[in-house]
Amino acid sequence: MVVSIRVEPNRAPQEIWVWDARIGALQMDLGYLEALALTKGTFGWQYLFTDASLARDDFHHTARYLKSMLRVFPEIFPHHDYATLQERLAARL
Repeated sequence: MVVSIRVEPNRAPQEIWVWDARIGALQMDLGYLEALALTKGTFGWQYLFTDASLARDDFHHTARYLKSMLRVFPEIFPHHDYATLQERLAARL
């Protein structure tokens, strides 16, 4: 998996893309950058900022890791609000 930022002179907004060999390139929501600190790099968190369906069989493990993160992190880091990430996950399952 590779994440790239597309930056061009005199062009706004910038674009962020994730490449996954299973499904190709997916454009990501710019909220990705703000969520980096919340997710702590949990496996697959990038998909919360794409339109990818995590209900697919090949995303079974990714969905499991994200569910676990959103169950445990609010307990470990109670000063952070994970509601938006929980909504994003629910929309992709």
